[in-house]
Amino acid sequence: MSFITYVWVICFISVYVTLFWILVVSLFNLEKKKKLSYLPLVSIGIPVWNEGKSIVDTLESLDEMDYPKEKLEIIVIDDGSNDDTYKLAKEYARGKKYIKVLKNKSNLGKSETVNRALSLAKGEYFAVCDADSSVDKKLLKDTLVYFTDDNVAAVTTQIKVKDPKNIIERMQRVEMIFASYIRKMMALIGTLHYTNGVMSVFKKDILKKVGGLSNKVMTEDLEIAMRLKSLGYEVKICENAFGHTKVPNTFKGLWIQRVRWFRGYIQTCLLHRRLLGNKKHGLLGLFQLPMEILMLMLMLVSAVFMLYQFLMSIYQYVLKFIVLKWEMFYGWKIPTFSEFIFGINFKLWFPIIVALIMGLYLYMKAHKHSNEKWKYWFSSFSYLFLYPIIRGLQWWHAVFAEVFQTKRRWR
Repeated sequence: MSFITYVWVICFISVYVTLFWILVVSLFNLEKKKKLSYLPLVSIGIPVWNEGKSIVDTLESLDEMDYPKEKLEIIVIDDGSNDDTYKLAKEYARGKKYIKVLKNKSNLGKSETVNRALSLAKGEYFAVCDADSSVDKKLLKDTLVYFTDDNVAAVTTQIKVKDPKNIIERMQRVEMIFASYIRKMMALIGTLHYTNGVMSVFKKDILKKVGGLSNKVMTEDLEIAMRLKSLGYEVKICENAFGHTKVPNTFKGLWIQRVRWFRGYIQTCLLHRRLLGNKKHGLLGLFQLPMEILMLMLMLVSAVFMLYQFLMSIYQYVLKFIVLKWEMFYGWKIPTFSEFIFGINFKLWFPIIVALIMGLYLYMKAHKHSNEKWKYWFSSFSYLFLYPIIRGLQWWHAVFAEVFQTKRRWR
């Protein structure tokens, strides 16, 4: 396949999928929710491991929520930290009867730590909150109204990046904005199969009934949502509820986190492979999962194809320099505007420009949906045009890591 043909195929699929989602947003609306008739007891489980720098901020955030303290139970469980996490959490909880701070006798892992909190929870609802996150004051009240439907087992929230400073964090800010909008669109057609660890709320009885979180995968928050969907329960997203989280601020940290996420996605899809193409599960089985697998395959192929094109360009340039040396630059001049226009390969650039316009439209809609301003232009450009190649390589790393079963991390 030639490079131009490849670009046309990728751009056609991208535009087709974008048009589908634009149509979904135009035709469907998230149902309006009733007001809470009462305030139930809610338990919040916080699994922690070496979170001394953030655990107090997280507890303060939960403490400041607009929710009666007598209707709140916060269970912090330290999973063998070797820093001062446990000490700081105990000091903060002193005098606050609704905050319990416990410690595992041995390192159990994140999912089992959450399950221990679940077994101790007294609330009608059980929320999971990461120890490096904070939440909006009305988050609980806003999410609980979605449980008026008896078939709803989980409600997840939107994620915002907390105080992004460098280009790595700012690229993730754009990523989270897109992710929230995409998950809203999935919720519109009933295919949402994600919950996040920043803050998601579950019906406790249902969560216990299905066995709690799984320790078989590296992304337990994705797996539990997929399992709930496979059992016929609904997963919703609250558009008004925002959780704020710290993200990796180094390239190495980002790479490690994404490889873990992608490995978790592979593990979850293999675990629930019967959903794929299964008409019993409606659009989730017939459209959403096949589309995700297709886009994943295209990303893997694209990473190899683009890397090959890049290396070949360097090889040809070096070879030309070896043969011609500095003579290759003789006679070179800046082209005139007319020469530039007539030199454009429209077969190559036409599909790219169309796909770019569609992408910018989604970029605009996603920012509006998250009430975020357009800023950090260089970071946004890097995310849209450079990060897809990096993401493809991260996926390849995840695939190889799964094939060779390299060591799994706690989080």
